[in-house]
Amino acid sequence: MATSRCLTSSGSWFLMLDDKLDFHLLNLFTREMIPLPPLESIDGFPMELLRMGDSKAWVTLSYKNKANSCGIKITSYTVTHLRIDNFKAVLWVDEESRDYLVVWKLDDVFAYHKKGDDDNNSWKVIQPLKNQQYVDMVCKESKLYVLSDTRVTVLDFSHDDSPPIKCASFKSLDYPYWSHDKNLVVTLSGQVLIVTSERFSYSDRRFFDVYKMDPESLEWSVINSIGDEALLFDLGITFAAKDGAMENCIYFYTYQLCEYHIKTKKVVQVCPPRSATSPMSFNSARWFLNGCF
Repeated sequence: MATSRCLTSSGSWFLMLDDKLDFHLLNLFTREMIPLPPLESIDGFPMELLRMGDSKAWVTLSYKNKANSCGIKITSYTVTHLRIDNFKAVLWVDEESRDYLVVWKLDDVFAYHKKGDDDNNSWKVIQPLKNQQYVDMVCKESKLYVLSDTRVTVLDFSHDDSPPIKCASFKSLDYPYWSHDKNLVVTLSGQVLIVTSERFSYSDRRFFDVYKMDPESLEWSVINSIGDEALLFDLGITFAAKDGAMENCIYFYTYQLCEYHIKTKKVVQVCPPRSATSPMSFNSARWFLNGCF
């Protein structure tokens, strides 16, 4: 386990990627492991992976019949330097049925694997974005929510042997000029929020705005409350604020864990590492919520 890193979590399950860039799911409490297909095993999409060790690789993606600037269809190649710390992936696991969905993104390629695909030990490619720039994605209850620069797209993966179905698509937020980061959030009820944030390089200060779409005007506006829920920034979800969690707060981490109150726009609590000499950094920390959502 020392050579693996957690990319994300869902309940008590972690999505792990080892230094050979191979995936598996790990239950934190039972220590059960579920192997996943190798990264380069993708249905219908040529990809070569040259592993360099130390959690790094060179990836060559082949785009067949891609039109160039003159409209002529050609085969183009993209070479990407892949590292664990810049690899985007999301996970959802049903704790009772043990159904799971894993989606990862590399360059313009989105690939997924879910329970039931085990007889086909490969990843399947999807194209949720067309002429859009990717921003963020969240996975929750067999659905993938993808935020682009212009749209929010929702794909439903609950149909056993069928490709995912686009079940919703609506305009994204016109981002404020000052916003450095934009993130997608899905609440307990399935409502979609967009969170913008600004951080300052000269300090650990960070400011957030939470946006909600009005169902009648279809316009996004800032809200100052998410009710009795709290928000986990890196997972893109909310959860019932109980057992010591503060409602209407955003939990995030830098080199320390922070609790940001949405209404007052202030950091109300900071949890530094246990000791200044601790080798553990919160930069690589991951949240998990066992049975909370």
